[in-house]
Amino acid sequence: MGAQVHMRDIKSNVARLVRSVEGPSRPSKVNVEALSEAVTWCLEWYQDARKYSTGKHEAERRRIYQEALPISRKLASLLNNELLWDDRHLRQPAITSRQIAQELSARLQSEADAASASDEDLYKQSFKDWTPFERLFGDYLVAVFIAAGFSGAETIQARAAKNGPYIRFALTFARIFGITQSDGSPYSPDSFVKATKRHLVHGARKRLKSNPMRAIVPGFFESWHKGRCEDLRKLFESPREKAGKASRET
Repeated sequence: MGAQVHMRDIKSNVARLVRSVEGPSRPSKVNVEALSEAVTWCLEWYQDARKYSTGKHEAERRRIYQEALPISRKLASLLNNELLWDDRHLRQPAITSRQIAQELSARLQSEADAASASDEDLYKQSFKDWTPFERLFGDYLVAVFIAAGFSGAETIQARAAKNGPYIRFALTFARIFGITQSDGSPYSPDSFVKATKRHLVHGARKRLKSNPMRAIVPGFFESWHKGRCEDLRKLFESPREKAGKASRET
């Protein structure tokens, strides 16, 4: 039920989003279902990017495990005492607190090892090159805007126009879905323009993080984002277009 309510809220907000684009730039018919799903994907990726783009999320997880592990080991050691289990006339439970403590300690160690290896998690690494804001408004939402049939964003210069349809669309998107700066204040129109134009700016700030895949396959993570943009475009394909692509691939 919660997911249905969430999608209904998305659809009502999508209607407001569509209305933010003035008549000449708005298609005569918008696929609201596809646009709602695309918006949901964009918001999910944005939230993941906020968690993983700086590495703070992984560092905090590792800190918690580092604090929890000694406690779990001490608990397992305390419960591993024959004094607690020498009443042989009593029926032993199917699983004892000692076994639970030992399993907890082993499970925490396994999770801590996985958290320590999270730098190798390619999904998380894929969000570290650009800020969440730059990815959302410079890549993903642009793909959605064009695929949904809106006009006025055919070139980077056109979609970066401060008073153009795409920037108005992006501003409305941020306002509707509560995307603000860390202090809660709204982003300025110039921030959206800058995010949209960043591919044109020589020496644009790109937060390259170390990962073996970057050296082995240059552009590896950028290809992930291009793939996500392509997935967003596919949401708007008609059944005939999908069938045509499928027949060409076979």
